[in-house]
Amino acid sequence: MLILLIIMIVIICLALVYLVLCYFIANSAVHQNRQPVPKNPGDCGLKFENIEFKSADGVKIKGWLIPGDLNKVIVMTHVAGLTKYGSTIGYKNMTKMYNKEIEFLKTAEHLHKAGY
Repeated sequence: MLILLIIMIVIICLALVYLVLCYFIANSAVHQNRQPVPKNPGDCGLKFENIEFKSADGVKIKGWLIPGDLNKVIVMTHVAGLTKYGSTIGYKNMTKMYNKEIEFLKTAEHLHKAGY
């Protein structure tokens, strides 16, 4: 009887640890901390406008509009955890698994020089 009670307590403790771990992983994937945006297109010599609009489901979307010479538009987006700038080495959070600078502005500058 005592052994059965100990086994049940161990199983309940393992289940609780599993649930807490699942909650932490899901919460950190859905509610990521915002990184700072250390640069903007003006730092690369590009003229730009800060833009903001709401999507069909009411989510506020912010970005930069960098007008080009062509009558075409490229929309660049980012994954969760990054910003319109990219990612800085100095920013650390629990979900950051890499230690590299990611700068989308270099790509935007290259595309702008091509006329976009």
